[in-house]
Amino acid sequence: MMINKNNCLPLRGQFPLLVLAVIAVFWLVNENALASTKDVRPQVAREFVVASSDNFPPVNMLDKDGNLTGFGRDLSTAVIRAIGGQTNYIHSPVWSEVLDYLNLGKADFIHDTGYSKERDIVLDFSDPILEMKEVIIVRAGQYNITGIESLKGKTVACVNQHITHLYLMQFPAIRCRIVRTPAEGLYSLIAGDVDAFAYPEPIVTYLSQELRFGDKIKVTGEPLRTLKWSMAVRVGDKVLLSLLNEGIRKVRQSGEYERIYAKWFGKKILSGYSQKEIRIFGLIAISVSLAFGISIGLFILYWRLRNRRNELLKIITERKQAEDALRRMNTLLDSVVENIPNMIFLKDAGNLRFVRFNRAGEDLLGHSREDLLGKSDYDFFPKEQADFFTEKDRDVLRGKELVDIPEEPLQTRNKGKRTMHTKKVPILNAKGEPEYLLGISEDITERKQAERRLQDTLESLRKAVGTTIQVISSTVEARDPYTSGHQIRSADLARAIAMEMGLPQDKINGIRMAGSIHDIGKISIPAEILSKPTKLSDLEFSLIKEHARRGYEMLKDLESPWPLAEIVYQHHERMDGSGYPRNLIGDDILIEARILSVADVVEAMASHRPYRAGLGIEAALNEIEKNSDIIYDKTVAEACLRLFREKGFKLEGA
Repeated sequence: MMINKNNCLPLRGQFPLLVLAVIAVFWLVNENALASTKDVRPQVAREFVVASSDNFPPVNMLDKDGNLTGFGRDLSTAVIRAIGGQTNYIHSPVWSEVLDYLNLGKADFIHDTGYSKERDIVLDFSDPILEMKEVIIVRAGQYNITGIESLKGKTVACVNQHITHLYLMQFPAIRCRIVRTPAEGLYSLIAGDVDAFAYPEPIVTYLSQELRFGDKIKVTGEPLRTLKWSMAVRVGDKVLLSLLNEGIRKVRQSGEYERIYAKWFGKKILSGYSQKEIRIFGLIAISVSLAFGISIGLFILYWRLRNRRNELLKIITERKQAEDALRRMNTLLDSVVENIPNMIFLKDAGNLRFVRFNRAGEDLLGHSREDLLGKSDYDFFPKEQADFFTEKDRDVLRGKELVDIPEEPLQTRNKGKRTMHTKKVPILNAKGEPEYLLGISEDITERKQAERRLQDTLESLRKAVGTTIQVISSTVEARDPYTSGHQIRSADLARAIAMEMGLPQDKINGIRMAGSIHDIGKISIPAEILSKPTKLSDLEFSLIKEHARRGYEMLKDLESPWPLAEIVYQHHERMDGSGYPRNLIGDDILIEARILSVADVVEAMASHRPYRAGLGIEAALNEIEKNSDIIYDKTVAEACLRLFREKGFKLEGA
């Protein structure tokens, strides 16, 4: 076959076309190789919920209408727009609440988060979007703080759960004063409540200008460190992270990043290449490719594949580090749960079967966790007891809140019947529905037994005191036979008045005891005076009046659950101060003494005495009624009158 030379280009003319064809082939091979390494991504969602703080100007803040604005909002809007999505923002002035939005699934990502090793355990971070220097701020004229070392022993304002707060917590010698917002931190510094405030420099600069603190504060020493700010997603959400990184690269390449930065920070920074620059570089690359041909094409292919391989290795390494950190955290939590001395158990909210038990639970119930897991209360406890446990579980799940059970019986395999103090709380999923039920039970059997023994001891003590009181009362009446029964009748009436007034049972018992011995001081008075059949002289009456003081002296060192000595001391005091021996007035007199004084007067007037016949109960009641709210407590007097005139109370033996 003959070749027509006129139909063929000279070899010299074909070389540029050959070079272009080779470059095209390698470019297609390059793109196909890269495509084989890309993650399979789902279609971009139409709307992303973005969580943000609103107290971090100029990165994030509220405008005069209360809407979110700032560098972070503009950038995240541009990033999501670059990948074909839309944004919806939720925000809070408190950083810990912003974290909750993400962790509880209310937001897809946080658009401005400082990176740290501590946060890397619980969050995944995008490519950096901003760098800030973390600095120490002090009051102007303060020269003794120059760096991290000089903060030891000082009090530093820290925004709660902010990355600077987490960093300073590594230094135990530094006292962190928690504030909710950076503005609050600056106000605390100006007020002298703290020695310093640690925070990123651009934010402090912006706030100090807004608050007109520029001449009152200063940055001191070297920066603590340089922080990288990124967007953050929940751990393991690699698909969303990849989409955010793609959007960040597009925003940088388009030149939009520079415009947003200049809008909020007043200057441009070095960012990615613009589309115009990319086209210029493309033309240069084609020219270079035409000059160097196949060698340059192969080198570009090798370089890009190597970079892609390094990116994949980095992703794998970061994922492994996150998995290792998560494994360490789970190991720590397991160790804590296993070593808590109380029984801890976890039930599936759907079927109320056990899915977790700790060592203390195994020891208490006498069953291994292998026997317990997958079983319900009905597999181990009597039906009546299992019904009680199940009903409490359902109360927790219906109410979605903690239920405290102060005492519940528990039949165990090895330790018999025990008494438990149990708290149960629901564990909710992202939709707010109960997924598990967590229970913590403390064995209080020994404590309840000790309480019963103590109660028995107290009861024995009360009986012993009562017996002692009876002996003392009998001794008093043996020396004063003419007033035999006076103390007991006064005590019975005082107790009835106290019950009519609705006093607590413990006070009623104390009044009864005090009434039984209220005249014990008469032991020290000569029997001739006590039994004298004629009117007493002033001197003799002054001796009689001493019986209240003498009674107090005899009883003041007696161990008793009631103020017996003081009641005896005050039972002749009067509301207007006319009583004896201390002329107490009104509320200075114990309520027990006020009751006993009324009972004492009524019984004394109604009963016979050596020097006079009994005046009768009606005369006694008239005395109480006439002087109610004057020398006798009004409430006590009214209760006494009701007893006799409405309820038929009578003094025995009077």
